[in-house]
Amino acid sequence: MARASDAELFFFSPDWAPGNLSTLAEAADRALSESGLGLSFQAFARYEDLVGQLSTARPALVLVPGWVAAEHGENLQLRALLRPTRNGRDTYHKVLMTTKGVSSLAGLANATVAAAVHPGSIDYPASASGIRSLVGDGARVLPVPKDIDALLALSFGQVDAALVTPAQFEILARVNPRGTDNLVELGRTPEIPLPRLYATRYIDDDEANRLAAGIAKLSSSSRGRQFINLLGFDEVELLEIINGEDRVMADNTNRKEVER
Repeated sequence: MARASDAELFFFSPDWAPGNLSTLAEAADRALSESGLGLSFQAFARYEDLVGQLSTARPALVLVPGWVAAEHGENLQLRALLRPTRNGRDTYHKVLMTTKGVSSLAGLANATVAAAVHPGSIDYPASASGIRSLVGDGARVLPVPKDIDALLALSFGQVDAALVTPAQFEILARVNPRGTDNLVELGRTPEIPLPRLYATRYIDDDEANRLAAGIAKLSSSSRGRQFINLLGFDEVELLEIINGEDRVMADNTNRKEVER
């Protein structure tokens, strides 16, 4: 079992991680050092790298999307501890962007769609099958590393559509308005749960709960809030598991005013 001095948190979130993981790692080091939790942090850009480390390392905590938890939950004996939120919600959706010349989803029946698809459940909305549920089985899915790559491929006319988060489209629109001026939203996926923080079989319940409570309070400091924001979230809330269902606990200590 992990002790407070050697507990490690693995993070993988292709839809929300910043482009520069070094910036995230530096923010994590500052925030976690300040917190005194005794927790180290490692972020992964590629799913294959995460899987490789999970086969040899013993992380105490993982912050991952639901499809990753479903794939590795039994082996790691995952149990949910924290629920991140963004704009007050614990879910998000991805939007199907195309050019102004396309007026309906039927117009993309045989299209090439660029997307940062993930090898999770076939029911996952950002999987290849999830995309085809929007535009039909005739569509060809072009896998790309990140949403920004899908948007650039669309703006350069290399593909017919791109499936991305609204946040990534807004970022590109701010830095390159001319490149996005001809792009429009044509559809969106069902709601997708934000990644959650899970304890693994390598840490006991008491220690896992202590770390989760500490992470939930990170937003009370400016360094902690910067770290949480770079993860892609506004807040993190403790979860209580009752009869197999997640419920947000009443403890709202993570909502303190940010220290100036």
